[in-house]
Amino acid sequence: MPRTLTAAMVALVTGMNATAGDRTYDPFLHYDRAMNVLLVWGGTSMAAGVPMVLNDDPWVKRIGTQNILWGGINAGIGVAAKALNRRNRVSMGRNDRINSFRRSMVINGLLDAGYIGTGIALAVLAKNERLKATGVGFIIQGSFLLGFDWANYGLTFR
Repeated sequence: MPRTLTAAMVALVTGMNATAGDRTYDPFLHYDRAMNVLLVWGGTSMAAGVPMVLNDDPWVKRIGTQNILWGGINAGIGVAAKALNRRNRVSMGRNDRINSFRRSMVINGLLDAGYIGTGIALAVLAKNERLKATGVGFIIQGSFLLGFDWANYGLTFR
């Protein structure tokens, strides 16, 4: 069952039934498709945030604000990373792309853990309800990003 789940994740993110150990695995395509997922997450976060900021509940409004801000940042990162990946396809070898991808996923995963930790601290320790809600927004976004980065890191080893 775990192998089937992994194969489904590989197919979803990379669009192919290949792994990093397989010579048909294209790390540039994997990276590009991963950034597509990040773009969709960013757009979905922003779209979900708009009606939330129009809500009268201050908690919902604050979480919606976080969705819009994080969504914009994630979409911007996705666009820039796709452009950089196109340039790197010409100047970077396959193994260098795999190693660079892995390194960026590790660094991003550490940052994601920091976002989640900050969110937990705000949600639990803040005296201000707006800050508590902001913390929940951090937890939501950081949790998705952590799962995204770990999954993509793991997919480069299969």
